[in-house]
Amino acid sequence: MTAWPSRDASIGQTGSTTRASTRRGWLAAGAFVGAYTALYAASYPLTNWVEREAIHGLPTDPGSLMYAALAIVGLALALNGRGELAGRDWLLGLAFGGVVWISIQSRYWYNDWTPYVPYLDPTMHAGATMAMVVGATALLRRNPVLGFRLAQGRIRDGATALLGGALLGLPFAIVNVLLLVGQGSSPGAADLPFAAITALRPAVLEEVAYRLLFLAVALTVFRRHFSSAMAVTLAVGLSVTFHAAVHVPELLLTSPVSALVTAAVIGVVFGLPIALLAARRSIESAIGFHWVIDAVRFALGL
Repeated sequence: MTAWPSRDASIGQTGSTTRASTRRGWLAAGAFVGAYTALYAASYPLTNWVEREAIHGLPTDPGSLMYAALAIVGLALALNGRGELAGRDWLLGLAFGGVVWISIQSRYWYNDWTPYVPYLDPTMHAGATMAMVVGATALLRRNPVLGFRLAQGRIRDGATALLGGALLGLPFAIVNVLLLVGQGSSPGAADLPFAAITALRPAVLEEVAYRLLFLAVALTVFRRHFSSAMAVTLAVGLSVTFHAAVHVPELLLTSPVSALVTAAVIGVVFGLPIALLAARRSIESAIGFHWVIDAVRFALGL
């Protein structure tokens, strides 16, 4: 199996697209937005129905529905590109899923929570993570539009990228704390190892969903119809918007203006730098960046 091209080589694209191709590109962008909007809108009646029927374990919020949808996409890509995958790729997906499983389950163990269905929540999210990682890897074998060093077997480079991303994220972690304190939150003492472990769940799961798989799919589609710069701009913009929006579904009902402002701040201040790291460097850098932001917040009890 040949090595992937370098990140710079994979981004380069020359030549102009035809008008017909450009229209197809915009239709594809509209399809992404339409599918996401439908998923987001469906979460409200689905949540009401689940609560009314007292059904447990069914994902209903926009974030969980997005994970489920992307897991299906990832599984389809993995099956379609299974000839591109090696055993180590499935093990890598399992490792990512295992990290998410431990991070989520640790909250139940630490807080002595008794879930209605034991291990269902961490297992569902771990399975979705594995499907997304393997599916993205299969796609990137054919279309190396993103840097994923661990999937290339570059373990040391992947670890270095994780550390570098975390260091880059430290100033943003401080900004995040200041914003939360400014909104009235009060810092307090917290269990540092527990904070570090629980921060892995959003760092890994959200980055695998919105930055690894979604960006890989969007860049693959958009690069067929737009210039490289336009493809990256559209893919990153949709990734940031979709990710920011899943943080405000309840606020969107009670205070739409506040929800839009909050989503804009999340997207511009935090989502955009992370997405650019994923697009221009590697998914590992994005994970490290995201992890340190949440780890610092959790460590301060915020």
